[in-house]
Amino acid sequence: MNKKLKLYCSLFVVALIWVIVSQIKITHYSSSSGNDDIKQDGWSYGKMPESYITRDTVYSEGGGMSTSATWRTVKYTVNVKHVTGSKNYLLSTVNGNTTMVDLNTVDVILPHEGQNAYIVSVIIIGLLITIVVIWILCLVIKLIRSIRNGEIFVSKVARYLEIVGILLSSLYIFGEIVSCIWYHTTLKYIHLVDYYVMPEQDKDSLLILTGLGLMIISQIILMGKDLKDEQDLTI
Repeated sequence: MNKKLKLYCSLFVVALIWVIVSQIKITHYSSSSGNDDIKQDGWSYGKMPESYITRDTVYSEGGGMSTSATWRTVKYTVNVKHVTGSKNYLLSTVNGNTTMVDLNTVDVILPHEGQNAYIVSVIIIGLLITIVVIWILCLVIKLIRSIRNGEIFVSKVARYLEIVGILLSSLYIFGEIVSCIWYHTTLKYIHLVDYYVMPEQDKDSLLILTGLGLMIISQIILMGKDLKDEQDLTI
């Protein structure tokens, strides 16, 4: 077994363990603990703050004036979970019937002003992901062509598989880093009494497992190529 194959197999085991462990949600990462001091920062109701509104004034030729107001906002979506053991619940009463409301996600809306860095980062992340996806598609097309031509145990097929595996794994790692930064950023903007702000649910575990699996297969193909070359020399 070559060094790369050993490394990729070890990384696959580590990734598999990480994926399993990451499914266990640690609820103590929260923006609230339910005590009386923090409850002062909980829900409140009021008029729309002026910082959320952009007013445009238009003057007509006859001396008239009209003003229009638009909302310029940026929306964040965060996962939340009710604190286990809390005595306070969201209740909805309609026609004398009371039901308990359990929130899973909350949309946080902030003024557009001051959120330029977030908007730029979203655009950059989207472009990077698009480039990587196009790169992967190009490699997959090349891989399919090689296999259709009967080229299986050859270096370029192994190289294509390895690069695709590295790109898929990189997408997962990049997504985890962005998710972690995103989670800690949202804690600055939202505080719900008796609710935890939760990290984003892991939906891309197959990316890293598939990526590492392809990297392992690429090394197996190289080993098969070496065996084939040795047999050809013997014959």
